This record gives sequence, C-alpha cells and structure tokens, in this order.
Amino acid sequence: MTNVLARINEKNIFLVDGIGAFLSAFSLGVTLPFFRDWIGMPVATLYFLAAIAFIYSIYSVSRYYFSDCRNSVWLKVIIFANLSYCALTAFLVIAHLQPS
Repeated sequence: MTNVLARINEKNIFLVDGIGAFLSAFSLGVTLPFFRDWIGMPVATLYFLAAIAFIYSIYSVSRYYFSDCRNSVWLKVIIFANLSYCALTAFLVIAHLQPS
C-alpha cells in the first residue's frame, strides 16, 4: 500500500480521476437506467449526469497526457468541477425523492 501511495503525484491524479469519471459515466448512462424504478431518478437526469461525467473523464485523461503538471491550475479546475458535480448530484437526488 505504501508503494502505491508513493507513486501518486499530480499527473497520476488526473489518470485516476479520469478512470473514476468514466466508470461513473458508464454506470449512470448504461447500468442505472435499468434500475430507474428502484432509484426514482428519471432516465434523462441519469443521462445528463453521465454526459457531465464523460466530459470530466475526457478532461482528466487529456490533462494526464498533455499537461505540464507544474501549473496547479489544471488540478484546481477538476477539483472545483468535481465538487460542483457532487453538489448537483445531491441536489438532483433530493429533488427526485419520492415519499414512501
């Protein structure tokens, strides 16, 4: 575990974030629509969140391959974007809660 943590740097964070965003996009856009009755979230909303996650994935992977990583602005952009995405997701979950 220590060896893995030692290899984490600014550049690798973009790769990890890009993979995570792609997995989120896949689960939101492909898997979760099959369970829409149990989730209670409209399919259009799931696709909307999946599209955002896919865009974040493209951004993070492109930053992994093309950024100089000496400029922390790229990391700050994705940090802000991820926090905004979390807030949007929380809002949409609350907005689509159905009383039981």
